[in-house]
Amino acid sequence: MTIVTFMGPFVILLPQIRRIITKRTVEGLDLRGLQMGTTCTLGWLIYGVLNDLPLVWVVNLAGLALLIWITRLFLIFSTEIILKKHLRIPIIFSAFLLLVATQSIKPIGLLCMVISFTSPLPQLRRAFKDLHLTGLSLLTYVNAIIVHIAWITYGFQNTDPNIIYPNIYGMTIAITLFIRVIRSRRPSLSII
Repeated sequence: MTIVTFMGPFVILLPQIRRIITKRTVEGLDLRGLQMGTTCTLGWLIYGVLNDLPLVWVVNLAGLALLIWITRLFLIFSTEIILKKHLRIPIIFSAFLLLVATQSIKPIGLLCMVISFTSPLPQLRRAFKDLHLTGLSLLTYVNAIIVHIAWITYGFQNTDPNIIYPNIYGMTIAITLFIRVIRSRRPSLSII
């Protein structure tokens, strides 16, 4: 399962990157969701470093690089993004985590869980609002489900509820988005 968790950012984000590049659209992607995902990934990177969890920080460093690539693609294919505004929240959250860490690293996991629970909500809202989700990769959500299962297993192996709970939640969001993307491509299906 460690290899699956290590490959997580690549198998989740590279299909999305490929879809954006080939379709030349970000239609269906939510900028706030991307911003919150970047914030969340940066938070987990800090959590991994402060708790000496190499797998956690390496994976999130790779994920951060891929999210920056998606942000770059947003700049190319959308007029919706202003980079300065996009980066403000992740930077402020990271500074806040580091400030909290000067007192104690215990609340870092809790703060990362809170961001993990809120970060997919803008994308989820957009997926139910938009009829056409051409910019979303179906493979991204299939892979996300598998990767969340691997992280849940990792969390149980390390008895870390900070990793277990957000990944159970993330898996349910990935399943919901998977179904929604299928439905947007085949409107005659009556799933969700």
